[in-house]
Amino acid sequence: AFVVSIIISTIGFLIINHLFVKPLNSLETHISQCRLSGSEPKTQGVIVQEFYTLKILFDQLISALQNRSQNLETINSEMEQLVHQRTKELTSKIGELQKMSEFKSQFFANMSHEIRTPMNAIHGYAELLRELDLDEDAKNYTDSIYQSTKSLLMIINEILDFAKIIEDKSELNLRVFNFNELLNNLRKLFESSCKAKGLKLNFTLLDDSNVWVKGDKDRIRQVLVNLISNSIKFTEKGSVDINCQCRDSNNKALVHVQVKDSGMGIGNETLNAITNGHHLTSKNYGLGLKICQDLLKQMKTALNVQSQENIGSSFEFELVLEKMHHPITSAKKAIDFSVLGYKPNILVVDDNRINLELVKDCLKGLPLNCHLKSSGQAALDFMESNPTDLILMDCQMPQMDGFEATNKLRSQGVDIP
Repeated sequence: AFVVSIIISTIGFLIINHLFVKPLNSLETHISQCRLSGSEPKTQGVIVQEFYTLKILFDQLISALQNRSQNLETINSEMEQLVHQRTKELTSKIGELQKMSEFKSQFFANMSHEIRTPMNAIHGYAELLRELDLDEDAKNYTDSIYQSTKSLLMIINEILDFAKIIEDKSELNLRVFNFNELLNNLRKLFESSCKAKGLKLNFTLLDDSNVWVKGDKDRIRQVLVNLISNSIKFTEKGSVDINCQCRDSNNKALVHVQVKDSGMGIGNETLNAITNGHHLTSKNYGLGLKICQDLLKQMKTALNVQSQENIGSSFEFELVLEKMHHPITSAKKAIDFSVLGYKPNILVVDDNRINLELVKDCLKGLPLNCHLKSSGQAALDFMESNPTDLILMDCQMPQMDGFEATNKLRSQGVDIP
């Protein structure tokens, strides 16, 4: 039985060697000798037909892979060229957009200067007229001019603030102030307009009259002015109520503000646009509410609006402000120029003649010498031979602006304010 087993094993090994091992060795030899160009194979002995066919298929596969590789290299090269071209185009577009953004910023800066210059002159002269002893009609005319220019300046500020907000250039200016004092000033501001329309203006101040906080007073005032102005504008009868409450939380003052009116209310479509934070293009609401939303967002809060048509509207927000102690300030004293022993010399530099005359008129009641110059270079020439105690310099002027003139004065050792 043992011998039979050995014989059977030997026969099986020979059969396997003949049918599989030899053909595989022959296939390995042919594959190593085959040419990629598809030349005829060199026959060495008898090869099983199936393996020879497989070898041919391998040659075809190699050729196909070669072609595919060449195609991929071509596609890759084309893609690289396309990406390079698109990158170049995008870089050019980004450069154009940056130039447009810079142009827009420069445009708003120039517009601010050009519009504010005459408006400030009108506003300033109107304020000087109010200080004169005028008859009743003249006082009313002067007050109308003063209030109108003030409103127009407010609109200009809103447009410029809106542009800054879009470009994320608007920054908060934090300072200490009394919240009730701010509310009292607003009450004085709107009393006359409410009285003219026969409306009641009700202010509910904070319970503690001595609430000093740290925040952006100007931005908070702007939000309240916009909301109160809109309420007065769209209310024909009834009242406009400003309700304020304050509570403490971890050395923070949480000031809740509500501006409520009994006016015409806001339609559902417009109300949904306000609630969803969409830009308002309605001719009635203008930029006011949008600016309020954006300013409050900067102060990490939001505007909550509720309204019913022909019943009224309510605008609410809550400010988180740092609670402060009452600042110690000394009483204001009139400047005593006699202690100097001479009349101070003040140099005023502005390319606008009306502004120069306005500053001169504002200072004419003081014991000082006022010198007017219309350019930065004229100011430098004046400073060479004239002692000066104070310089009031306009920033934007042709040829040499205020910044360049100031830098040149500082480089010459002039350190006067």
